[in-house]
Amino acid sequence: MDIQSIRDKISSLFTADGLSINEYTVKCASPTTIRLLGETEALWIKFDKATQPLLSIKKIITFSVHLEELYVGETGGKIKLKNFPDINFSFDEAEGSFGGHMFSEDELLSEIESEFGDAESRRLAQKCLQYGRAWATMCMDGGTCFSELSPREIREMKKQCASFIREQVRDDLHGSILVLILVQFVLPYIIRWIAERIIDRLING
Repeated sequence: MDIQSIRDKISSLFTADGLSINEYTVKCASPTTIRLLGETEALWIKFDKATQPLLSIKKIITFSVHLEELYVGETGGKIKLKNFPDINFSFDEAEGSFGGHMFSEDELLSEIESEFGDAESRRLAQKCLQYGRAWATMCMDGGTCFSELSPREIREMKKQCASFIREQVRDDLHGSILVLILVQFVLPYIIRWIAERIIDRLING
């Protein structure tokens, strides 16, 4: 892909349809503050924190997350999302994921039934697992190999996974006083419990 085609793709960020690459769609509000760092055959965009665009992604479920940086080259590029490791992508849709094997969701669902005694806590845990699986799938498709992470990287991954789940679940939740109490006092434990088990399984297979 030549530099003009890359620039045309970047320009589509500011259109009504946005920029679509494989399963990603990103739209930028206008005006938006960015830093544009050009190379001979690539573009690197860093978005101002106050005006970061939302990236809509369909991965197990559809969710939105803030886009911090976008690098576009001849054959693909890299995106940096809030609460994610760097995500690599290719313009060749036939190119598959290469990050490892997904954990067994059934096993974790069974553990949720044993760990959480009341129906509302189990429902919250299942919702957290749904978002956690979407996060893990996105990471692996973007090239993260969990079995090769250092102890420091493992801690960072657990933190990112938990933060992502927290933001997505809180946007979903509304309801009775009981739900609000669970969100305030029980949800942090549930999120941490889910994130730790997801990362452990991705590392150990």
